[in-house]
Amino acid sequence: DGKPVSLASFQGKVVIVDVWGTWCPPCRAEVPHFVELQKTYGKQGLQIVGINYERSADPIPGIKSFAKEHGINYPLVIGNEATQNKIPKFQAFPTTLFIDRKGEVRLMAVGARPQSYLEAVVKRLLSEPTPAGAKKAAKKKPAAKKAKAKAKKK
Repeated sequence: DGKPVSLASFQGKVVIVDVWGTWCPPCRAEVPHFVELQKTYGKQGLQIVGINYERSADPIPGIKSFAKEHGINYPLVIGNEATQNKIPKFQAFPTTLFIDRKGEVRLMAVGARPQSYLEAVVKRLLSEPTPAGAKKAAKKKPAAKKAKAKAKKK
């Protein structure tokens, strides 16, 4: 939808970052696993984000078509070299980062993984408590937005 995505907006959630491309067969094979995980565990605090690396000058139409065809139910963003440089020790596609509720990368998996592996990691991370600060930050956001709105009206 063209809106920027920030990992900070998922504070207090378990986040899977899938670094992939539609041109990559192992990447495409993992997509149904991620769709199922998002559907099953989203309400429990899981958020999946796909970072796409495409080999075309205008990747958006191809990504949108692929997402629609495969029922992708999580945000997709377009990666670039700067984004890739932020991934520690990036080696190959697909790469999956598992980020805990505190925002720490707990695991990096290079290469496609079976559903059972992905689900086991998700269950383990979801079983950990949400940090107290994450709950407070989530509650404070609406008040902060109201304060900004009031300040703009003056």
